[in-house]
Amino acid sequence: MPLVVIMSLAGIVYGFAGFGAALVFMPLATTVVDPAVAIAAFSVSALASLVTIVLQAWPNVDIKETVTLIGAAFVTTLNGV
Repeated sequence: MPLVVIMSLAGIVYGFAGFGAALVFMPLATTVVDPAVAIAAFSVSALASLVTIVLQAWPNVDIKETVTLIGAAFVTTLNGV
C-alpha cells in the first residue's frame, strides 16, 4: 500500500510539472522495497504514461524530421561506443 501512495505522489508531480516523477518516486520507494523492484515498478508506470503521450502527440509528428533525429542519435551513439 505505501508503494501505491508513493506512486500517486510521483504521478501528481509529473502531472503538474511534466517531469520529476523519478526524483520523487525512487528515494521514497527504495525505503519500502528493494531498489531493483523500485526501478521495475517505475519503468512499468513510465511505459504506461508514454503510451498515452504518444497517442496524443502522434497527429503532430513530422515523420521526416523524426527519422532524421533518430538516425543521428543512432549514428552518434554507435560512434561513442
